[in-house]
Amino acid sequence: MWANAKLPDALRLSGLHRSCNTLNSCGFVGRIRRSRRIRHEQRALCQ
Repeated sequence: MWANAKLPDALRLSGLHRSCNTLNSCGFVGRIRRSRRIRHEQRALCQ
């Protein structure tokens, strides 16, 4: 965060926004994969 302090606000905000988006999408994909795996395991247990 402090490394970007010298950049203009617009650049700093767009950089932060982009990194937030990548973090969110990574977390979202991870959550989907986890829930799919859990569902698959539950189905296997039921059979």
